[in-house]
Amino acid sequence: MLIILAIAVTGLAVYFTLPSEKPVEPVVAQEQVQTPVVEEKPVEPAITLEANEILRLVNEERSKVGVKPLVMDNRLNQSAQKKAEQMFSENLYSHVDSNGIRGASYIGEYMKACTYGSENISALNRTSEEAVDAWMESPSHRKAILDTRYEYMGFGNKDTYAVQHFCDVD
Repeated sequence: MLIILAIAVTGLAVYFTLPSEKPVEPVVAQEQVQTPVVEEKPVEPAITLEANEILRLVNEERSKVGVKPLVMDNRLNQSAQKKAEQMFSENLYSHVDSNGIRGASYIGEYMKACTYGSENISALNRTSEEAVDAWMESPSHRKAILDTRYEYMGFGNKDTYAVQHFCDVD
C-alpha cells in the first residue's frame, strides 16, 4: 500500500511506502449512467384540408336546409389560396391583412363578375371536417355557408390557415 506523507520542512514533500498487513483491494469507481428521460411528443395528425372535401361537406350542410349546392370555381380557389398564404406569411389570423386589405377584396381581383361575395377563414383546423364544423358552429360563418344567394365557392389553405370564398354572379 502506498502511503503518502507530506512533511512541511523547507517546502519538501517526502513520499514513501509502508508495508501493509493485508493487501488492499483496488477500489474501482463505478460510473452511474442515467438514461435521459425523453418525453414523447404526440404525433400531430397530417393536415388534410382539401377543396373537394370542403365543398362536399358544405354542400351536405346546405342540403340539410334545402339550399342548392355550390359549385367549385377555380378563380375563387386562387383568391382563397392567395388569402391563406397572406395570413400564413404574416402569421395573422384576420379578415383584414397588415396593409388594411380585406380578404373579400381578393375575390374581385380574381373573379370580376362577382356581384356579392364573402369570406370564411379558420386557423388551427387540421382536417376538412374540423374546418367545416368550426364554421358551422359560428353564426356568421354558418350564415355564409347557407346563404341562398351564393352559387360558387373557392377554397385555399396554407398549413392550418383555411379560407373559403363565396360568390354570386348575376
